[in-house]
Amino acid sequence: MEKRTVRSARCSTIAACIAIALPSLAFAQATEEAGTIENILDLQSTQAPLAIWLPPADVLFSNGAFADGTQASCSGDAGNASILEAATLNTTYGFNVSLTASTNYRIADQFTVPAGPGWNVTNAYVLAYQTGSTTTSTMTAVNFRLWNGSPADAGSTVLCGDGTTNAMSATEFSGVYRMTDTGPGCTRPVMVQTVSLAGCPALAAGTYWLDYQVAGTLASGPWSPPVVVLGSAGSGDAVQFDGSAWNPMIDTGSSTQQDVPFFIAGTSASALEVDTASAVVTDHCATAPGQDNGVVEPGEHVMISVPVDAVGGNFTAVNASLGLPAPVGVTYVTSSAVLGDISAGNSATANFEVAVDGGFACLATFTLPIAISATEGNAAGSLDVDVGSAGNCTVCVDAADLIFRDGFESPAP
Repeated sequence: MEKRTVRSARCSTIAACIAIALPSLAFAQATEEAGTIENILDLQSTQAPLAIWLPPADVLFSNGAFADGTQASCSGDAGNASILEAATLNTTYGFNVSLTASTNYRIADQFTVPAGPGWNVTNAYVLAYQTGSTTTSTMTAVNFRLWNGSPADAGSTVLCGDGTTNAMSATEFSGVYRMTDTGPGCTRPVMVQTVSLAGCPALAAGTYWLDYQVAGTLASGPWSPPVVVLGSAGSGDAVQFDGSAWNPMIDTGSSTQQDVPFFIAGTSASALEVDTASAVVTDHCATAPGQDNGVVEPGEHVMISVPVDAVGGNFTAVNASLGLPAPVGVTYVTSSAVLGDISAGNSATANFEVAVDGGFACLATFTLPIAISATEGNAAGSLDVDVGSAGNCTVCVDAADLIFRDGFESPAP
């Protein structure tokens, strides 16, 4: 744990305050803990806060806030702050995420890709600070790994990244200081690191874990601040690697597991979607038009219109077809459709026709498999068609079922 000199009297000069705030260095500690009062400057908030870093427009996911208020700052403004509520809640300034000659700390937390076409990820943005730095970043490298589960679980695998390659493409001051609620702090300006996720695969809907490590030029840290919510001790699921094992990332004051703030950027993955939920099914009985009632019945011909949507990209030479073999008791009449080019955000309709055998069981269901092909990729879907409904399942004797027998036209037996 860091040891600090604590003085009850106010410092006579800013230089004196800064001098007593420098920590003694401890290289192997997992967390940076709060002392009592440190780095107090008798400043009034005479200016608006400095601009705070905002996530780019292509950010798809945020794991939580890294600033939750303002306090008087070193520059005399009302500085944006990541506030450690040491008086009532937590006592951990930050969690070791450093790569040095003597440390191998890492931090990991999860994010979820929602249902849909998935994501093409491009960058991650992670937060870190080194105690004693100025607002000029001292961060020199970030390596990362993207997992399909928690790195603490034996069954999880790495999808991309590694523990050595520097993927940091930029680093900058976030406009936020990590400080306690007892007064302004000037020694922990928080930096934002841009991490390239080049080489990562498209991510389908599901839960993933980002695991990373930061290097810097100062002896203290780098440290990761936790997600902050004013008045809350936190309730997270981040884990920290101490060089030999993964452990829950726990604040030592409140004993609560924390989250780490990070952001994932990219675009929605492009995909063709078979919108079976919007399909229109029309039944037709040639010999008894009164049975064209929206209920598919044995012996009827069935027209099916299925929208095909282009999501997140343009698709060319799109074709749709019913999969083989045809369901038992069903004959394909029109089984393919040429849809041409579909631009992002638009859709085209695939029209099919099938005939249901006259002997098909009432109150049964058949499934039509639907395949979509395009120059850019393929898609598939299926549509369940119910035959008959309770109290409404009359057999249609269609023209194709009629034969001449004994000189008379009559239904086939």
